[in-house]
Amino acid sequence: MAVDKGGRRRPSSEFDKGRTVAMISAILMVFLTILKGSVGLIYGSVALQADAVNSFSDILASALVWSGLKLANRDPDKKFPFGYYRAETIASLIVAAMVSLTGLSIIWESIFSIFNPEPIRQALLPLVAAATSAAVYFLIGRYKRNVGEEIGSRALIADGAHSLADVWAGVIAFAGIFFSAAGFPHVEILVAIAIGAYILKEGAQLAKDAIFSLMDAAVDLENVKRIREVARGVEGVMGVHDVRLRRAGAVLFGEMHISVRKDLPLEHAHRISNIVDKRVCDAEPELESITIHIDPATRKGNRIAVPVSEDNGLFSEVSPHFARAPYILFVDVSDGTLENPTAIENPGVSADSKRGIETAQLILDQDAEILVTREIGAGPFGILMGELVTILEYPEGNRSLEEVVKLAYSDSLSPFENPSEPGKKHKRKQ
Repeated sequence: MAVDKGGRRRPSSEFDKGRTVAMISAILMVFLTILKGSVGLIYGSVALQADAVNSFSDILASALVWSGLKLANRDPDKKFPFGYYRAETIASLIVAAMVSLTGLSIIWESIFSIFNPEPIRQALLPLVAAATSAAVYFLIGRYKRNVGEEIGSRALIADGAHSLADVWAGVIAFAGIFFSAAGFPHVEILVAIAIGAYILKEGAQLAKDAIFSLMDAAVDLENVKRIREVARGVEGVMGVHDVRLRRAGAVLFGEMHISVRKDLPLEHAHRISNIVDKRVCDAEPELESITIHIDPATRKGNRIAVPVSEDNGLFSEVSPHFARAPYILFVDVSDGTLENPTAIENPGVSADSKRGIETAQLILDQDAEILVTREIGAGPFGILMGELVTILEYPEGNRSLEEVVKLAYSDSLSPFENPSEPGKKHKRKQ
């Protein structure tokens, strides 16, 4: 059985915030492109011209991030039932291609400039332009990275990392301009080539991340480990396996398998899956949707309770009563081996009222997972079923207590579907 937990949409305000940052970045990049491009052309700075081309590519990058976030905010529809989140990843891939082409272009132009170097005529304004570029990239880079982490936007985080790395492009351009003004024009050309190589490397890394995301590459194992631990902590979950996550833009989609008792009623299993879903999503805010597969668990160990008439270990006589049985015998079963048979006086015998409730509470206090009995009233039946205790019918005929416990452990006994009534047989599963 699989339960799909969907419909968890990110607030529109988060996408709006990301688009605002992308728009501010684009405006600043326009300013830097004009500043560095015009100053570089007027004063003959190859490094500054290369950095201006870099800023121009950043304009397109910010515009693509903006459009990707806008499209990702659209609600799922019949054509795209899982939403438009991958639009952001596609935007990242296009940005990566443009950044890489920009780097190649800078390297190509710089190589030709080696054969005809020209020193910078006046260095003051080019130096100011390079320093301004480095400062602006630092501020906008941190801003994009912080907002990207806040809203979980991989494209914005990548764009922020790119901007922070561009700080070094400004610093290198500053150094190249300085050496060119000092009479070493080849240094500036080499700096321009270095900037181009750096931009090419950044583009390749962005492309790699985007392609991995589109191909549903494994998400950080820490996320998977955290989800597995949270699910295991939910009462009623006997095992967790095959936890898988995939990223789509700013969000994660996942699926997992949980094991529950094979005789657990459907509504109880569904309730457990709801609890797992809520706790997992609280622990992993990026999770947009998770499909939970519910599997029947294979028992490896159990604590079984049986009402008995005497305290004689596994040779005790089974009592025909539940609330009026003198003792409740508890047996631990591990891989088919019976261990630690312990008889405890039944508090229900001496109770003035609600005897079955007192007996049920003893079974819960002893952490028994299975009860084998000939009868059980409505009150204790509801309490034990609500706490996910399996209630099995003692088999007909004379059988040893040891044999009955082993039958219970091997799932060979019929479960109570309803509480029993005196003189009547309860309804059994067919």
